[in-house]
Amino acid sequence: MDYIYERNPNTGEIFRRKYGDFDSPRELVNPEVNAVPNIDYEAAALNLKGQEWVDFINSLTNEQKIKLSQCWD
Repeated sequence: MDYIYERNPNTGEIFRRKYGDFDSPRELVNPEVNAVPNIDYEAAALNLKGQEWVDFINSLTNEQKIKLSQCWD
């Protein structure tokens, strides 16, 4: 059976559906996207205030910022 894979660019979720069958439900194939991310800085970030928090956020990579933002979704 052939499948079409679709990726949601906003969430990173990857779905598949049967080729040519537009009525079939999509199947989520990467559920770890919805799992709680493992962030090394999470505990330290909870104790930061004001400029310390701003400096901490600015020190993160874009990928780390995305993972951190998913904690509040």
